Amino acid sequence: MAGFIGVHIGAGQHSESKKQEYSKLCKAACRVGCKLLAEGKSALEAATEAVAVLENSPFTNAGLGSNLTWDGTVECDACAMDGTTGLWGAVGAVGTIKNPCRAASKLCLGQRVEGTLGRIPPCVLVGQGASDWAKKQGITSVDSSALIHASALKKYNKYKKRILKCEKSAKLNCDDLCSDTVGAVCIDNFGHTASVCSSGGIVLKNSGRLGQACMFGAGCWATDGDAIHPAVATCTTGCGEHLIRCTLAKSVADKLGTGQSQPCASHLHNVMVKEFLENRLLQEVEEKMGGVLALVFSPRDGCGELLWCHSTQTMALGYMQVHMKPKFKLSQLPAGKVFGKGLIVEGTTFVFPSVEDKIV
Repeated sequence: MAGFIGVHIGAGQHSESKKQEYSKLCKAACRVGCKLLAEGKSALEAATEAVAVLENSPFTNAGLGSNLTWDGTVECDACAMDGTTGLWGAVGAVGTIKNPCRAASKLCLGQRVEGTLGRIPPCVLVGQGASDWAKKQGITSVDSSALIHASALKKYNKYKKRILKCEKSAKLNCDDLCSDTVGAVCIDNFGHTASVCSSGGIVLKNSGRLGQACMFGAGCWATDGDAIHPAVATCTTGCGEHLIRCTLAKSVADKLGTGQSQPCASHLHNVMVKEFLENRLLQEVEEKMGGVLALVFSPRDGCGELLWCHSTQTMALGYMQVHMKPKFKLSQLPAGKVFGKGLIVEGTTFVFPSVEDKIV
């Protein structure tokens, strides 16, 4: 069995003192995903369960440990896309679903089945309706308080107190943007791709606020390849309000999926500059905080690349090929690059037996 998965735990400014914990978490998520791939499971199943591992950790801003709203509650967003069918599903502002990624994935798959009397199945559900639907589907529900971690509560109390006192220091600094949206990109033994994204949102967000992790084309994108075009899966991270306005996940995937001869890293840098840093819809934003994890695979050649790019100080990620050891990377914005205005693009390559004859 062949397959490859990449995961990330956000773009921001990660603490060097927690690097070992970040590494353990990313590698654990990769192992879960690759175990499923080795068993013949789909890319969507592998990516979903890898993200569930990330959601269950207090070191991420997704599921357990999510940032709290102004009202002190947890409201999570998540989305999933199947590159084979092009189907996409998402949940938003949910506070009682233990693993929002599983609900998003189930919504994605559920669109394959026509409802009773031709009723159209949903692709996006939010709030209480999403929680009720997930419970009926057998997805684990918890009391919302079970998703509030001590570290998130401490951050909430700290900054809400500052804002209420109207202190000049109330502005959040980049340290509090670390471990933002989490996600995974994956390709399975048959060359099928998937991407999954999950987030607890920004600190002290308004209740009901939806981020890029539940917006079509902004949080994740996946499409299978053919004889001409490569397979592509992308997942974004950063300030949701910025990423939504430029539908970054789709913009990056469209560029990387052209099949042109120019190196993928150059493609990624160019599209991040054009569609993100220099996007006219974001011209009033002084510091654009974002990142993307992208998988590109050529079915014809049986080889691919995992790329990452960010404008923040750091981006933490892991990756693994089936039957190989997982690897971790804490990517750093180089000296001389300005936070929110400069970019770094890095990546790794992988090869596995040709899947061209297995694509269906």
